[in-house]
Amino acid sequence: MRMLTIIALVMMVFAAPSAVSAQDFKAPVARSGPSGTAVTPPELVHPEQRLLHRGRDDISQIWRGVRMGERGTLSSKSLGTPVLVQSEGQLWRAARSTLLQTYGAYLLGLSALAVILFWLLRGRIRLKRERTGRLIERFTLSERVVHWYLAVVFLFLGVTGLILLFGRIILVPLVGKQGLAVFATAALHGHNLFGPLFALGVIAMLVLFGGDNLPKRVDFKWLVTGAGVLTGRHVPSWKFNAGEKIWFWVVIITGVAISASGLLLDFSFLATDLSQLQIAHFIHVSGALIAIAGAIAHIYLGTAGVEGALDSMVSGKVDETWAREHHELWAEASPETEASPETEAEETAGRTAPAE
Repeated sequence: MRMLTIIALVMMVFAAPSAVSAQDFKAPVARSGPSGTAVTPPELVHPEQRLLHRGRDDISQIWRGVRMGERGTLSSKSLGTPVLVQSEGQLWRAARSTLLQTYGAYLLGLSALAVILFWLLRGRIRLKRERTGRLIERFTLSERVVHWYLAVVFLFLGVTGLILLFGRIILVPLVGKQGLAVFATAALHGHNLFGPLFALGVIAMLVLFGGDNLPKRVDFKWLVTGAGVLTGRHVPSWKFNAGEKIWFWVVIITGVAISASGLLLDFSFLATDLSQLQIAHFIHVSGALIAIAGAIAHIYLGTAGVEGALDSMVSGKVDETWAREHHELWAEASPETEASPETEAEETAGRTAPAE
């Protein structure tokens, strides 16, 4: 009997704290709302569900901050990841679809239309006199290599870039979305791979051709008279006329802009803010569209538009007649040029004239 009493006392001692804890702890239970429906206590609601149960003003405040680019805290350190929604991205997308795609298509179309009209109204510019058979070196081997190097890289980048810009509009109706995915993926990788090679060509072009493309006084006359069209008389020029010089500097300026922005897009980790990449993309595409529009006219005039022009970039030499008719001052200064009949007549008259 005494043993049972001792055991009972021990059990009461250990059971007392548990009884107190049980009295202090009140398990949350569902409460009834005004309409008698059960309401889950806030402490039982998951944190993500609490956000959904906030008031309308709280949710509006949250999304207002999201739209304004409010930065959060994430474990990833990638560019732009702390921002859930970047409102400037909407502006960039609108600019790409309106300014770049729409007006870019207009620019390329007008360039092609101008070439067609020039061909219909003027036709091919042919030599007025017979070829003499005497050849003058116009471009050295290194100059021709740099020209064709830059031309090939530019054409490749131009085609792949146009696929990326207009592929959804042009290619989807032809090859479907799956076909576009194949073309666009290949174009993107090729564009990124060969892009840096374009920058090297621009630098080499500037070094080799920059000196001959500096402006001269005769270039102003060439521009004022519209290359002689307004006066009906040919305007003499040196190795390059004013139109060719303008095109050269367009290539250099747009080439530098395309190369610098393209390298930033290729190596995006160099950017400190996402907006820098968006601005770089806008500059990149704008410069490329201007260069492509000018290249359409340049390719026509350098091949079918002007007789003998292509010879200068294939063999490096032009006929003396071509040199005199297109770049008279340069031809006269060339040591390979023989005196023209008019010059010989003037020199003969000067030698035979009686002394006063």
